[in-house]
Amino acid sequence: MATYNVARAKHATLVATTVDTVNFSIPFAYVRVTNRSGLGAIWARADSTNPGVLADDSYLIDNNESKDIAVASVDNTHVKLVCGAAANYSAEGV
Repeated sequence: MATYNVARAKHATLVATTVDTVNFSIPFAYVRVTNRSGLGAIWARADSTNPGVLADDSYLIDNNESKDIAVASVDNTHVKLVCGAAANYSAEGV
């Protein structure tokens, strides 16, 4: 599991089945997750639970797709991401 602390945006590569957590120091109401890969879907959550591949209540971001995910608390803006195969992504506060 990798954890990143950023102000506005993180651009990285997920390792298969390993959860990345991106913490934002600036509060945002949404986090825009972009799957920049053609290798497979990314699953994401913006609450305290880790997402899972094909897991219920995890948002699906397909290849070359973006999705705005409402955060559970703007006082603790973060997003957690996982994929089945390595995938490039961007997570940006909006």
